[in-house]
Amino acid sequence: MNTFRQTILVVEDETLVRFAIADALEDAGHRVLEAGNVLEAVGQLGLREDIALVLTDVDMPGGLNGVDLARMVAECAPHIGIIVSSARRLPDLPELPAAARYLPKPGTPPRCWPWWMKSWPKAAVATMRAGSSTSALDHWRA
Repeated sequence: MNTFRQTILVVEDETLVRFAIADALEDAGHRVLEAGNVLEAVGQLGLREDIALVLTDVDMPGGLNGVDLARMVAECAPHIGIIVSSARRLPDLPELPAAARYLPKPGTPPRCWPWWMKSWPKAAVATMRAGSSTSALDHWRA
């Protein structure tokens, strides 16, 4: 069982994908918060001091996307780990903050999804271990 338990914010607009990621992370022993878009994620970040990692999809509904969220987190809360993921497009490396990691989602065939789901907890732990432990609650409050 995983002994590195942290709170992870999963930001994914596709509900079933978000549930699957959350389940994999919870099965690995992490506490999981969920957001369906960037504005919901910013709200969670403003209310919680214990978020150690943000896992975000790139393409999101609304005016902000996952790369925008990654930039906000890197600037306002550099101690929070960031993993950006997409099945549709690979962000240009200059788009992503230096602290962000990219983990591609498998598109088709679906036989790749079990491997990908198992990779989330490992990537999460590696990213969180690279960060610090200070709180950024004040950065997210309006």
